Amino acid sequence: MKKKKELLICAIAVLLFLSILFFFHMFCYKQGNWYLIDSSGNLVSKTGYEDCVGVIEIEGEMHFILTRKNRFSPESRFYRETMFVVNKNGEVILQDSTGENGNLNYENFHALFYKGKRIFLDSNGQIIFTVPDNVTLEECYSYRLGMMPFYYNDVANPKYGYMNIDGEIVIEPQFSSADFFSEEGLAAVRDDEGKWGYIDTEGNFVIPQVYDFALGFDAGFALVEKEHDEYYIDITGRKVLDIDGGVNKEGFTYISNDEGKYACIDLKGNQITDYIFDHTILFKNGYACGCVNGLYGCIDKTGEFVIEPSFEYIGDFSDFGIALAEGKDGLYGYINIKGEWVIEPQFSRAYDFLDGVGVNVVEFPEKE
Repeated sequence: MKKKKELLICAIAVLLFLSILFFFHMFCYKQGNWYLIDSSGNLVSKTGYEDCVGVIEIEGEMHFILTRKNRFSPESRFYRETMFVVNKNGEVILQDSTGENGNLNYENFHALFYKGKRIFLDSNGQIIFTVPDNVTLEECYSYRLGMMPFYYNDVANPKYGYMNIDGEIVIEPQFSSADFFSEEGLAAVRDDEGKWGYIDTEGNFVIPQVYDFALGFDAGFALVEKEHDEYYIDITGRKVLDIDGGVNKEGFTYISNDEGKYACIDLKGNQITDYIFDHTILFKNGYACGCVNGLYGCIDKTGEFVIEPSFEYIGDFSDFGIALAEGKDGLYGYINIKGEWVIEPQFSRAYDFLDGVGVNVVEFPEKE
């Protein structure tokens, strides 16, 4: 009798141990190599995530979408990968693993798919709006001036309109295509004949639909095409520069020569650099970083180099003056506008700091 009791106790102990081991593998996450850092390189959170899959804007603040995996192998039926919505303080405001294949799906920079629904969150992780099943929000768009292009997907010939973050229709669906609003308060829209024009936030046409192609405004200018002629217009629709240029950023664009080299030009027609860049260059926060004969440097709006071409890579400068850069050993860090290392190269992967966000995600190399 005593022996049976001992065997029962042992069996219970073994089952308890196995249960604890199962729950440990199921609900305890591996420590990954992605961490949040501040602009001085200090860790914001000691939690290591498996991967960073994007960022979203919630109530004017950027949040990071990060993943962690449990301790089962991907082949196991108990394997689970969980996504976390993390704010700039390193706090998790939402986590879930109920989506397809155990994942919470995110799309672009404005919304999440949560339990099969497109949702919008507040800063506490509470759902403030669920997009109806018959509504499609344009991909790669974000709310500008509180509105986003949408269309009803349950009609034969859907038209685009604009919806606010509360799900209210601000401009009724009526366009065959629609772009997001720029800071100038204008959006490019297309009619059924394929002609583009620009509307204001009340849906009134400010610039008539006369263009065969049109891009959004930036710094008061937009690139359009009419009768095979590409040129730039201002917010009144007046032609300001008649060239075949590229995307306008901060009042500058680029042109190329027959050798495939690029120069920078302002929208008054002044060429501010020679044809020296290997790729297209775009200004951001007053500076443009580009590649010259395989090495990256940075120019200001006069076309002068503030950082001579000497880096393997330089990203965009943030509004507080630092940019991602690659060192000669293949690791990434961050430099200031003088080309000095603010955060020494130590990351295997990293991103540009976002404007207005003093926190970023970086990946440390695997420990040997």
